[in-house]
Amino acid sequence: GNFTEVDLNSVDIMDCNTGISFNAPGDIDINDCTVNVTDTGFTSTLVGFIEIENNSMFFGATNPIHVSTTTYFQGEFDSITFEETGTILFDVGTAGTNFTMSDVTITSPTARAIQINGGLWGFSDVDITGPLAITGDGAGFHLSGVGSTYAFDDCDISELTTSGSGGAIYLVDGALALDECNFTNCTANTGGAVYAVDYSAFSIKDTDFEYNTAVLNGGAVDAESSTTNGTNIYVESTDFSSNRAYNGAAISCCSLSVCNITVMYNKDGTATFENNNNTIGSTGADVTCQTNVGDFQTAATDPQVDSPSTSSDWLMWLIIILAILLVIGLVVAAGVGVYFYKKRTAYTQID
Repeated sequence: GNFTEVDLNSVDIMDCNTGISFNAPGDIDINDCTVNVTDTGFTSTLVGFIEIENNSMFFGATNPIHVSTTTYFQGEFDSITFEETGTILFDVGTAGTNFTMSDVTITSPTARAIQINGGLWGFSDVDITGPLAITGDGAGFHLSGVGSTYAFDDCDISELTTSGSGGAIYLVDGALALDECNFTNCTANTGGAVYAVDYSAFSIKDTDFEYNTAVLNGGAVDAESSTTNGTNIYVESTDFSSNRAYNGAAISCCSLSVCNITVMYNKDGTATFENNNNTIGSTGADVTCQTNVGDFQTAATDPQVDSPSTSSDWLMWLIIILAILLVIGLVVAAGVGVYFYKKRTAYTQID
């Protein structure tokens, strides 16, 4: 019932099943900690704010992070390493969250790296490096949730393989924005690097797709929809190089069902295509979608996260400023008092 705040600083947690379990309407800050456990590194079903930062490291856990909650929360990851870990899992659903991850490195994951259902998310400088091969969809990210948004900036994802769709990213519902990202050597049945279905918005900017492969269509990207309502993929200044598929070695649309998707190239910065391979032969095309030219629209941006530490900093500065103003006020009042005292003394002497 009562608000709880927990700070873990430079703590090593080793050789147990579950490292940290937090279930309270409050905040937890994990700072410069090492968690090396077998099952779950951090788990929570109730939390107000999660902050994991400052070179914290997770090793070996089946689920290094597992958050499943029916209440709104916020959080941020900053400067974290995951090595030989399983799935980072957030099941948010309709409860909602504003969450950012920055400077996060995932090396040699043993299962799908990240799975998220619901919320507003920002990923900056998040790197996932295999080799990893899984059964299913989305070896790097499996993202879902009506109304959810996922904004990627400066992310590198490589050497991931899945038997299903989306070697690096699988998105169903929600909005996806890729900005200054690199996808290399990712493989899937459909959508070698990225697969998006029934998305609300989709944009790609300043991103490189290289050496990605789809057994069927969409060597780099495949987009699908279960309706015939028109949707766009906005593309600006993006390079597709040496990707491979049966057809649509760069981008394929509506390869699994009838739909209405348009690749909208920005009028000031188009995409480039080089050495892509469509194994269907001469009838193949790097882009199988209908195309058009127009203004670029970003599908998602980083959410606003109200960090407790930020709030505390503002409170501290407010207290300092008020204290300074109080001191200035006292000094001014003292000065005025001295002035009138001297003036009154002078009048008394004249009398």
